[in-house]
Amino acid sequence: METDASSTNLRYKFACALATFLKEADGSIELLEPLFERTSIAMLNHAKADPDLDIVRNDPRFQSMVVAAEMRLGAAD
Repeated sequence: METDASSTNLRYKFACALATFLKEADGSIELLEPLFERTSIAMLNHAKADPDLDIVRNDPRFQSMVVAAEMRLGAAD
């Protein structure tokens, strides 16, 4: 992260690695939060379905971030 903290792809990949390999939901959500504040609809839809994020999918913080991003993007179901 120190090489390019603003990289969306790098941030997302680290969040997935924390969730998948280390089962670290808190760290994953912490990395995803700023990403979700500026994400595109394509990235949001990917994150909502990505099996790498299964550990955080039912976390209320993740769900709140999804809802906020959908509202920002006008994409709420």
